[in-house]
Amino acid sequence: MNRTEFREKILKLLTTSIDNYSFEKSENSAVINVNTPEDWTIEIGLTNLYREHMLEPFTDTQLQKALHKRITQSHQISEPAGSRVLPWTEAEDRIFPLLMQKAKSEVGDFVYDDFDDDLITTLVIDYDNRYEYILSKHIEQWAIPRSKLMESALCNLHALTEDIEIEAYGGDNKYILVCGMDGYDATRLLLPPLIEKSIEILGSPFMAAIPNRNYLIMWSAENSDEYIDIMLKEIHDNYSTQPHPLTTSIYLVDENTIKAIK
Repeated sequence: MNRTEFREKILKLLTTSIDNYSFEKSENSAVINVNTPEDWTIEIGLTNLYREHMLEPFTDTQLQKALHKRITQSHQISEPAGSRVLPWTEAEDRIFPLLMQKAKSEVGDFVYDDFDDDLITTLVIDYDNRYEYILSKHIEQWAIPRSKLMESALCNLHALTEDIEIEAYGGDNKYILVCGMDGYDATRLLLPPLIEKSIEILGSPFMAAIPNRNYLIMWSAENSDEYIDIMLKEIHDNYSTQPHPLTTSIYLVDENTIKAIK
């Protein structure tokens, strides 16, 4: 099954399983356009899902569930109407870190930390169908230190990641593809337990790339030059064609550091 055939399958599944939305082909065979009830159009990338499906085919029910989750995550990424700040007791378990391009962030009043020269780590409240970015007003009302916010966010992301299998593909050219399909895949590079598990499989240091928000791939530093050439091309293609692009940088990762090297 090629990418175009996979997209046709996805469009057919969506049309028969999700009401109040309409779905259209994009010029890019790795993307579909979703028209929401509010007449918004959002783009849903299929590259990660296609790759996972080719490695281990999903049932139609599994595909529908994964697509429904991706669409509701993408539907709104905005602050809810009104000025009410969710109480800390309600927000604590909903806070997650989220990587974002500096150039596109309009940082302003956001609460964020620098990740590298190109990216920042923002914090969001996840309402299941939309995000609310954490601003200075949240910190003022909650009276919570920034360090506590990040600690809670990483703990929540770790809990969300525990059911994702971290395993090697590729034979001699070992790599790990993280595919939670929930908008946080790239941000999982911040998780120490995931890094530790990846080091067990790939060795230390290993290489990583996060070309878009829904994509994290890691591979052994001992992989062949031919593999690395193929990977670099795929990373650039993914960055150029998928929604929510982040960076084409390659990172060298060990127990203590994540350093951009290309």
